[in-house]
Amino acid sequence: MVAISGVFSVTSLPPPSSGIVALKTRDGATLFYPVLGFNITEKVRLTLGGNNIFNTYPDKWDSVNAFPFPQLGFTYGWETLPFGINGAYFHTKLDWRF
Repeated sequence: MVAISGVFSVTSLPPPSSGIVALKTRDGATLFYPVLGFNITEKVRLTLGGNNIFNTYPDKWDSVNAFPFPQLGFTYGWETLPFGINGAYFHTKLDWRF
């Protein structure tokens, strides 16, 4: 089974009361989450998979036009992002039915 997410685009706006006018439209990205399972026996199954296997990251804040977020240490955003900022993640799972 291979699960593929869609293309995302997000616009982040700070609250109007903050006085900050940082508008950021993030580019879309396609992420891949493949999972492959093997039946070792009737009762044991091994599953291998990965999240974001091509190590895609969201756009970084513009260090000049997005003040004060980059200066505060927010590299990729300060709200919700369409996908995580940790890059690729791989996993294994062993199922045992008894």
